[in-house]
Amino acid sequence: MTACHNGDRGDFNELKTTKKDSVLTWVKLSRNDNLSDEHRNLLLEKATNFTSFITNDSLRTVYYSKISLAYYKLGDSLNFRSTNSLTLKFAKKTKDSFILAEGHWDLGSFFRFHIVEDSAFYHYATAHKIFNKLNNPFLSGRMLYNMAVIQSDIKDYTGSEINTIKAIELIEPLKEYEQLYKCYNNLGVIHNSLNENDRSLEYHQKALEYLTEFKDDDNLYLATLNNIGYAYLNKKDFNTATQYFRNVFNTDSLKFKDPKLYSKSLSNYAKTKLLLKDTLEIKNTLNDALQIQDSINDIVGMSLTNYYLAEYALSRKDTNSAISYAKTSKVLAKQSTNNKRLLESLELISKLDSKNAPQYVQEYIQLNDSLQKEERQIRNKFARIEFETDQFIEQNQLLAKQKQLWLGVAVGLLFLAIAIVSIISLRIKNQKLQFEQQQQESNLEIFNLMLSQKEKFLEGKHEEQKRVSEELHDGILGQMLGIRLILSGLNNKSGESITAQRAEYLKKLQDVE
Repeated sequence: MTACHNGDRGDFNELKTTKKDSVLTWVKLSRNDNLSDEHRNLLLEKATNFTSFITNDSLRTVYYSKISLAYYKLGDSLNFRSTNSLTLKFAKKTKDSFILAEGHWDLGSFFRFHIVEDSAFYHYATAHKIFNKLNNPFLSGRMLYNMAVIQSDIKDYTGSEINTIKAIELIEPLKEYEQLYKCYNNLGVIHNSLNENDRSLEYHQKALEYLTEFKDDDNLYLATLNNIGYAYLNKKDFNTATQYFRNVFNTDSLKFKDPKLYSKSLSNYAKTKLLLKDTLEIKNTLNDALQIQDSINDIVGMSLTNYYLAEYALSRKDTNSAISYAKTSKVLAKQSTNNKRLLESLELISKLDSKNAPQYVQEYIQLNDSLQKEERQIRNKFARIEFETDQFIEQNQLLAKQKQLWLGVAVGLLFLAIAIVSIISLRIKNQKLQFEQQQQESNLEIFNLMLSQKEKFLEGKHEEQKRVSEELHDGILGQMLGIRLILSGLNNKSGESITAQRAEYLKKLQDVE
């Protein structure tokens, strides 16, 4: 899955079991690459189901840990997350710090594989802190190395270098040469990225020294030679770089053993020859590398080789082909989330395609700005994760001490509580009687107040009735009587003016009504 996690954990926490231990037998069988994935999944499913019925939590913790790792190696993300969650749960329950750290280690490797850098970094950091508390410098150092590789990926070169050096300080006294090789190789890669090529070469040479101290299948050795060649390429020492790249791809059977490394060294060799103005067979060399990369679906490698082909076409003044190769490199870089190559491709296209140059320049600027912002945010997040992880562990230790302290205090308080409970009980009874008396007095006062309010309400009601009746008698009835008398007088008269007056007073009567 990932070079950061080899899964060699059994050496550190192997459970003593008998040959009849079915769970470990099923897990061991599931690691057989000759079996089909379906068969291996069935074996792990049996192991998981069997474990769920075990009542011994310590045993369940160990089993879930091993099943989880097996699912991870099989590439079954769903079942890995499920069993890993159970591993962490039971490890916390049984206070098995070692398996808890392993669970975080596995989870960090899972997120690393799926390129979720912040989650991967968090779980590696958590595992590192636990291993450190367990006084296990080797595994603590390995976690620091894993953290450093992630930091290097997001261009936090300072943070990566600091954690790599911390890892070396822990591992060097143990003479764990393979891990020391990885650490120094990472330092070489970091300084290569910073164009500090002399320091990069020093670290790579140091890595080679450690490489001779343990058995290797030559792949690490050849990968380091390729890195050294790239450092010389950056130094513009093209002749030396050419020798290193040639030594890599001329290695017997490398094309079949490691086609990815073979094609990468072949592509780098062609690039160096181009810089030396030796264009003979460059296109054929790059096409050979491209063909191999396509056959193994090495998208990152294909993006690089297409970029080199664009540079070669440009040197031949074949602008159309150069644009086509650069655009292909851009598409492949985007597919592989290789932002460095994507920026380089956009820059090259903007120089070649003058008609659409503003569009590509704008895309380059936007991508560059967003990447810088994103990398800065992730670096800040990593710093917070390390700080918060330290705080979390310190808090747990403080809580454990506080728990013991409070337990002693609680026992003392229990006896004190028994002594004063009778006094409190008597006080409560007295307060209850006083409260009942006060409540009765309050109820009586409320009742009297309600009676008083009711009397005031009735008095107000009578006053209002009296006012309304007087208004009706003195106002409305008086007007109606006056109008009636006038109309009676007008009834004995005739004429147009009389008719008009009669209509006017009828209107007034309506208004009064």
